[in-house]
Amino acid sequence: MGQDDLKFPKSDVPDSPHQPELIIRDHAMKNYHINSHKMRWLKDVIDITDAHRFVDDFDSFISPVVGDGVANIYAWTETVANAGTAALTDMVNGVLLLSTGQTENDAIELAKPFEAFMCEGCYPLYAEIRLKISEAVQSDFWFGLVIDEGWFGTPDEAIIFESVDGNASIRFITRTGGAQTLTDTGIDFADLTWIRLGFHWDGDETVRYFVIADGNAPQTILAAGSHTTHIPTAELQLGFGIRSGASGVQALYVDYVKCVQLRVIE
Repeated sequence: MGQDDLKFPKSDVPDSPHQPELIIRDHAMKNYHINSHKMRWLKDVIDITDAHRFVDDFDSFISPVVGDGVANIYAWTETVANAGTAALTDMVNGVLLLSTGQTENDAIELAKPFEAFMCEGCYPLYAEIRLKISEAVQSDFWFGLVIDEGWFGTPDEAIIFESVDGNASIRFITRTGGAQTLTDTGIDFADLTWIRLGFHWDGDETVRYFVIADGNAPQTILAAGSHTTHIPTAELQLGFGIRSGASGVQALYVDYVKCVQLRVIE
């Protein structure tokens, strides 16, 4: 298939084949991001019939009950290995702080209680997070769409960014049936430095990932690529998590997460 320029991020990188930004960021554009179909998403701000979206800017947070059952009445389900906490912290914009316990392999993950998104044909999807990590080399991290409420349990179906203990590199994975395609984005996390990660399902055959420098528009794309293999078709949950790779508390700060999809008509 030929390249559709609307499916690529807009960029001011010299010699980039991508279009320049045409729309300025403002508070009314709640679904503004780097993916395609900008005017369609703008319409979604005022017309809920066109899109299914979840956005959490963490101005409020009710700590979920660990496990299933009662936890399903909350926005997030919390999974803890050994020790970990999730709570709002005093930072501008509203920030959720996930903290592990003091012991290596302590972990905490948050996921939406229900599998509400999927890579269905003709229904584009975009997910994004803004985050920073206290000690990138000493942490396992993930963000994306998974089945079964978490990534550290090695689910068979997923679309995620991850970073693994001992290496701060940001990697992108698509997985189905337990088999996966993995790409090192070439970008590393830096300790306590904000960064944005996003991926876009084009509604056809491709998932594109973007590592985005933090800052005001125009957005600077640090790395981008695509996967066309091991794209899951199962219904998936939005989530993220951190696991300590050494003794001592490791922290994940999350400013916002969002996932937006053209409303699927089955």
